[in-house]
Amino acid sequence: MIKTTVHSLRCAISEVLLTEKAIKREKWKEHITKYLTCAIREFYKARLGEKNKISVQQDIDHWDKEVHDLLDGALNTYSQTTKSKFDRAAAYHETCEEIRSIDAAKRRNATRIIMRDYKLTIVPKLIITDEDTTAFWHLADATMLDEEITP
Repeated sequence: MIKTTVHSLRCAISEVLLTEKAIKREKWKEHITKYLTCAIREFYKARLGEKNKISVQQDIDHWDKEVHDLLDGALNTYSQTTKSKFDRAAAYHETCEEIRSIDAAKRRNATRIIMRDYKLTIVPKLIITDEDTTAFWHLADATMLDEEITP
């Protein structure tokens, strides 16, 4: 189910990018946002499963692979030609700030998915921490920011 969702997201975004060839800033940010919000959800699911020992290592490995695949998709979008000249680094950082502003919702969403998928009736004791969030953003930045925009 998850594999199909990620594949569908990739196909839909790729189709838009191929037909438009060059995209405007807001559309570009929209595509990056889709990839990053899916990636952070998968990252949080992996950390919850790992901390609470409620999933097998195979599930955690799968979620971690999805995170990397989604970040690679975001990087592919990042590399797309744009219709107007804009600072991609600034647009990327704006997008990250927008996602950070809804981090609590992303944490709750990942927790609900884990509870549903593993049929838990109580909230896991070990939750997503600020350190987990920092680890995700370090991973995202390491993937997205290359020598073109690194100061």
